[in-house]
Amino acid sequence: MNKEKHNELTLVWEGDVSDTTGAMEVLSALQPHTNLTKLVIHSYAGLNFPHRFGDSSFSKMVSIYLSGNEYCLFLSPLGQLPSLQELVIESLHRVEEIDYFLRLEMLYLEGCQNLESLTFTYESSITLQSLIIADCKNLRSLPEQMCRLLPSLSYTRMYNCPEIEAFSKGGLPLNLSRLEIWNCSKI
Repeated sequence: MNKEKHNELTLVWEGDVSDTTGAMEVLSALQPHTNLTKLVIHSYAGLNFPHRFGDSSFSKMVSIYLSGNEYCLFLSPLGQLPSLQELVIESLHRVEEIDYFLRLEMLYLEGCQNLESLTFTYESSITLQSLIIADCKNLRSLPEQMCRLLPSLSYTRMYNCPEIEAFSKGGLPLNLSRLEIWNCSKI
Protein backbone atom coordinates (compact mmCIF):
# COMPACT_ATOMS: atom_id res chain seq x y z
CA MET A 1 0.00 0.00 0.00
CA ASN A 2 1.33 3.40 -0.98
CA LYS A 3 0.67 5.54 2.09
CA GLU A 4 1.50 8.78 0.25
CA LYS A 5 -1.87 8.59 -1.55
CA HIS A 6 -3.72 8.83 1.74
CA ASN A 7 -4.09 12.23 3.36
CA GLU A 8 -6.27 11.17 6.33
CA LEU A 9 -5.49 8.86 9.23
CA THR A 10 -7.91 7.60 11.89
CA LEU A 11 -6.67 5.87 15.05
CA VAL A 12 -9.08 4.20 17.47
CA TRP A 13 -8.12 2.66 20.81
CA GLU A 14 -10.39 -0.13 22.02
CA GLY A 15 -10.27 -2.54 24.91
CA ASP A 16 -7.96 -1.52 27.78
CA VAL A 17 -7.82 2.24 27.34
CA SER A 18 -5.99 2.66 30.63
CA ASP A 19 -2.61 1.67 29.12
CA THR A 20 -1.23 5.21 28.93
CA THR A 21 2.35 4.10 28.19
CA GLY A 22 1.38 1.82 25.32
CA ALA A 23 -0.79 4.49 23.74
CA MET A 24 2.03 7.04 23.89
CA GLU A 25 4.44 4.52 22.35
CA VAL A 26 2.08 3.94 19.42
CA LEU A 27 1.79 7.65 18.66
CA SER A 28 5.52 8.21 19.17
CA ALA A 29 6.29 5.49 16.61
CA LEU A 30 3.85 6.91 14.08
CA GLN A 31 5.66 7.80 10.85
CA PRO A 32 3.14 9.45 8.56
CA HIS A 33 4.06 10.67 5.11
CA THR A 34 4.36 14.43 4.80
CA ASN A 35 1.09 14.82 2.84
CA LEU A 36 -1.07 13.86 5.83
CA THR A 37 -3.62 16.66 6.34
CA LYS A 38 -6.23 15.17 8.68
CA LEU A 39 -5.79 13.13 11.86
CA VAL A 40 -8.66 11.61 13.84
CA ILE A 41 -7.93 10.02 17.23
CA HIS A 42 -10.61 8.29 19.32
CA SER A 43 -10.16 7.01 22.89
CA TYR A 44 -6.40 7.65 23.04
CA ALA A 45 -5.19 6.79 26.55
CA GLY A 46 -1.99 8.86 26.69
CA LEU A 47 -1.40 11.63 29.23
CA ASN A 48 -0.22 13.96 26.46
CA PHE A 49 0.80 13.90 22.82
CA PRO A 50 4.35 13.14 21.65
CA HIS A 51 6.61 16.12 21.04
CA ARG A 52 7.32 14.80 17.56
CA PHE A 53 3.87 16.04 16.56
CA GLY A 54 5.65 19.34 16.03
CA ASP A 55 8.21 17.92 13.56
CA SER A 56 8.17 18.12 9.75
CA SER A 57 6.20 14.86 9.33
CA PHE A 58 3.14 16.75 10.54
CA SER A 59 3.85 20.10 8.87
CA LYS A 60 0.89 19.88 6.46
CA MET A 61 -1.64 18.82 9.10
CA VAL A 62 -4.73 21.00 8.61
CA SER A 63 -7.37 19.25 10.72
CA ILE A 64 -7.29 17.27 13.98
CA TYR A 65 -10.25 15.62 15.69
CA LEU A 66 -9.72 14.25 19.22
CA SER A 67 -12.40 12.49 21.22
CA GLY A 68 -12.96 10.29 24.23
CA ASN A 69 -9.72 10.65 26.14
CA GLU A 70 -9.97 10.13 29.89
CA TYR A 71 -6.30 10.77 30.74
CA CYS A 72 -4.81 13.49 28.53
CA LEU A 73 -3.70 16.56 30.47
CA PHE A 74 -1.82 18.61 27.85
CA LEU A 75 -2.21 19.42 24.17
CA SER A 76 0.89 21.62 23.89
CA PRO A 77 2.71 19.72 21.09
CA LEU A 78 -0.30 20.26 18.84
CA GLY A 79 0.17 24.01 19.10
CA GLN A 80 3.43 23.67 17.16
CA LEU A 81 1.70 22.45 13.99
CA PRO A 82 2.26 25.28 11.48
CA SER A 83 -0.66 24.45 9.14
CA LEU A 84 -3.32 23.43 11.66
CA GLN A 85 -6.55 25.29 10.87
CA GLU A 86 -9.27 23.16 12.45
CA LEU A 87 -9.21 21.57 15.89
CA VAL A 88 -12.13 19.59 17.31
CA ILE A 89 -11.82 18.37 20.90
CA GLU A 90 -14.59 16.27 22.41
CA SER A 91 -14.66 14.63 25.83
CA LEU A 92 -11.08 15.21 26.91
CA HIS A 93 -12.17 15.36 30.52
CA ARG A 94 -8.85 16.12 32.25
CA VAL A 95 -7.55 18.94 30.05
CA GLU A 96 -7.59 22.12 32.15
CA GLU A 97 -6.40 24.68 29.65
CA ILE A 98 -6.09 25.15 25.93
CA ASP A 99 -2.99 27.06 24.88
CA TYR A 100 -2.41 28.98 21.70
CA PHE A 101 -2.27 27.54 18.20
CA LEU A 102 -0.43 29.17 15.32
CA ARG A 103 -2.95 29.40 12.43
CA LEU A 104 -6.17 28.01 13.84
CA GLU A 105 -9.36 29.12 12.07
CA MET A 106 -11.90 26.92 13.88
CA LEU A 107 -11.83 25.65 17.46
CA TYR A 108 -14.59 23.33 18.70
CA LEU A 109 -14.57 22.25 22.35
CA GLU A 110 -17.20 19.93 23.80
CA GLY A 111 -17.41 17.95 27.01
CA CYS A 112 -14.06 19.06 28.42
CA GLN A 113 -15.22 18.86 32.03
CA ASN A 114 -12.07 20.26 33.70
CA LEU A 115 -11.31 22.98 31.17
CA GLU A 116 -10.98 26.23 33.11
CA SER A 117 -9.32 28.62 30.68
CA LEU A 118 -8.45 29.39 27.09
CA THR A 119 -5.19 31.18 26.37
CA PHE A 120 -4.64 33.21 23.23
CA THR A 121 -1.86 35.52 22.16
CA TYR A 122 -2.26 38.02 19.36
CA GLU A 123 0.25 36.19 17.16
CA SER A 124 -1.50 32.86 17.61
CA SER A 125 -5.13 33.86 17.38
CA ILE A 126 -5.34 36.45 14.63
CA THR A 127 -6.77 33.84 12.20
CA LEU A 128 -9.44 32.29 14.49
CA GLN A 129 -12.85 32.75 12.82
CA SER A 130 -15.09 30.27 14.62
CA LEU A 131 -15.17 29.37 18.33
CA ILE A 132 -17.66 26.78 19.60
CA ILE A 133 -17.72 25.77 23.27
CA ALA A 134 -20.19 23.25 24.66
CA ASP A 135 -20.63 21.31 27.89
CA CYS A 136 -17.47 22.68 29.50
CA LYS A 137 -18.78 22.77 33.06
CA ASN A 138 -15.74 24.42 34.70
CA LEU A 139 -14.85 27.02 32.08
CA ARG A 140 -15.08 30.30 33.98
CA SER A 141 -14.15 32.95 31.46
CA LEU A 142 -13.27 33.71 27.91
CA PRO A 143 -9.88 35.20 27.06
CA GLU A 144 -9.17 38.71 28.30
CA GLN A 145 -9.07 41.31 25.55
CA MET A 146 -11.04 39.17 23.06
CA CYS A 147 -11.62 42.25 20.95
CA ARG A 148 -7.90 42.74 20.38
CA LEU A 149 -6.77 39.09 20.44
CA LEU A 150 -9.41 37.63 18.10
CA PRO A 151 -9.88 40.22 15.34
CA SER A 152 -11.04 37.65 12.74
CA LEU A 153 -13.59 35.94 14.99
CA SER A 154 -16.95 36.09 13.22
CA TYR A 155 -18.89 33.25 14.89
CA THR A 156 -19.11 32.16 18.53
CA ARG A 157 -21.46 29.59 20.01
CA MET A 158 -21.52 28.67 23.71
CA TYR A 159 -23.92 26.33 25.43
CA ASN A 160 -24.12 24.37 28.66
CA CYS A 161 -21.23 26.24 30.25
CA PRO A 162 -22.76 27.20 33.62
CA GLU A 163 -19.64 28.79 35.16
CA ILE A 164 -18.86 31.34 32.45
CA GLU A 165 -19.60 34.64 34.15
CA ALA A 166 -18.95 37.33 31.60
CA PHE A 167 -17.33 38.31 28.38
CA SER A 168 -13.94 39.90 28.19
CA LYS A 169 -13.64 43.36 29.73
CA GLY A 170 -12.30 44.68 26.43
CA GLY A 171 -15.53 43.80 24.66
CA LEU A 172 -16.31 41.45 21.82
CA PRO A 173 -14.40 41.31 18.52
CA LEU A 174 -15.62 43.88 16.01
CA ASN A 175 -15.85 41.25 13.26
CA LEU A 176 -18.24 39.07 15.30
CA SER A 177 -21.41 38.72 13.22
CA ARG A 178 -23.05 35.77 14.94
CA LEU A 179 -23.20 35.04 18.67
CA GLU A 180 -25.23 32.16 20.12
CA ILE A 181 -25.48 31.54 23.86
CA TRP A 182 -27.76 29.21 25.73
CA ASN A 183 -27.79 27.53 29.10
CA CYS A 184 -24.93 29.66 30.40
CA SER A 185 -26.77 30.85 33.50
CA LYS A 186 -24.19 33.32 34.85
CA ILE A 187 -23.97 35.49 31.75
